[in-house]
Amino acid sequence: MVMKKFAILAITDQGSQLGRRLRQKLTVQSRFQVDLFVPRRLAQSTETGFGHGKLVETIRTAFRQYDCLICIMASGIVIRSIAPVIVDKTVDPAVIVMDERGHHVISLLSGHVGGANQWTQLVGQLIGADPVLTTATDTEGVAALDVLAKNVHGWYPNFKANTKFINGRLAAGQPVEL
Repeated sequence: MVMKKFAILAITDQGSQLGRRLRQKLTVQSRFQVDLFVPRRLAQSTETGFGHGKLVETIRTAFRQYDCLICIMASGIVIRSIAPVIVDKTVDPAVIVMDERGHHVISLLSGHVGGANQWTQLVGQLIGADPVLTTATDTEGVAALDVLAKNVHGWYPNFKANTKFINGRLAAGQPVEL
């Protein structure tokens, strides 16, 4: 199994503390490489510190290098930072957003294919946060075609169009044929 690479990014002291706690819990899982990025003034020896005014650059670099970004900051900051580097749901990493108190963890980007929904639930369990998933299949509690295909290393033609069609029917409780 390939080890997944996680980047946790925080910008406040409280967020950095939560990031450290989460990093420790994810590292214990042993299937993840977890790196923590915090402002240089808050960085400890095993963390990567970024300078004043370098947050956006740090987020964009992490977006290109990690399987999952866990951003402990306002979702607006994250959205504005990643907007220019978003490519496609088939190649973008998972992006998760958390408040600095760890009350809520939100799957923001690449929920199914990138794994953000699955990892949002894991993070919620690890720190006692409320996982927020907004994809229709997850909201309706049904399996999604793209998740099923990923789990069995499956393939089907016209991935995006067929995924949208089939998942829409599944979320609406309508029958599908494969």
